[in-house]
Amino acid sequence: MRTNHQFLNLYPIEPDSHKLIVGTIHPPDPSRFKVQFFYGNRGSLWTILHHAFPLELVNPDSVESIRSFLRARKIAMSDTVAVREQKGYTLGENFFGRPVRLVVLHSPAGTANISLSKSKEYLADRHLYDGIKSPVQMFKIDYYRRVFGGDLISYKGKEK
Repeated sequence: MRTNHQFLNLYPIEPDSHKLIVGTIHPPDPSRFKVQFFYGNRGSLWTILHHAFPLELVNPDSVESIRSFLRARKIAMSDTVAVREQKGYTLGENFFGRPVRLVVLHSPAGTANISLSKSKEYLADRHLYDGIKSPVQMFKIDYYRRVFGGDLISYKGKEK
C-alpha cells in the first residue's frame, strides 16, 4: 500500500519561517482526525500549544486558528516522510532549502508522560510543579512555551 502525505503540498514551508516542526511519519488515513491538519488527532500538539498560548491559539480544533498561530509565531510544519509504502518511506527532495536548527519536542501523547516524568530535564524542574494536579503536563506546556518563544508562568501562589 502506498500513500502520499496529505498535508505537505497543501501547506508548504513558508520562506520567512524561523521555526519548523517536523513530524516523523504520516498516518495512512487522517480522515478520522479531529482536525484535518498536521497532528490533527485528538489530544494533540495543538491542545498543548493552546494551553501554552491560549490568547494566540484560541481554537485548537480549527485549521485556520492553528495556521494563524503558526504564521504569527513564524512556525512551519513539515514531515520527514513524503511517501509511505508498505515496505518503507521516502524523504521528500529539497526538503528545507536552508539550514535549520532542530529541537526535539516531547510527545503530546499522555502515555509519553511516564517516561518524561523520569527524565533528567523534568526531575531538575519538578519542584516548580509541586502541588499542581498534572505536573508533567504543565512541565510539557512550559517546555513548549520555551521552545516557541513564550513567557513562562510562575505557578507559586496560584490556584492549582
